[in-house]
Amino acid sequence: MPELTQWTKLSQEAPYQYSNQVEVMCEEGYEFQDNEWSGTVATIECLLGGVWNVSRLPNCQRKCSYGVMIPWIVTCDRIGW
Repeated sequence: MPELTQWTKLSQEAPYQYSNQVEVMCEEGYEFQDNEWSGTVATIECLLGGVWNVSRLPNCQRKCSYGVMIPWIVTCDRIGW
């Protein structure tokens, strides 16, 4: 499994086997980075060949208190290009 941020939690530890389903969750105060993941839990599944059923694994980032993500904002604390 690729490296995840320290704020991303998994429902089970490796090794993963075919048909294992793993829940990916964010620590309190964090949310999934990509719009393709919504809610507080994403479920991924290990397929034949040792690949996951998703093209990218969900990862977590700090929630922005103002509720709007602007593309050039790197974090909630710092603006950058």
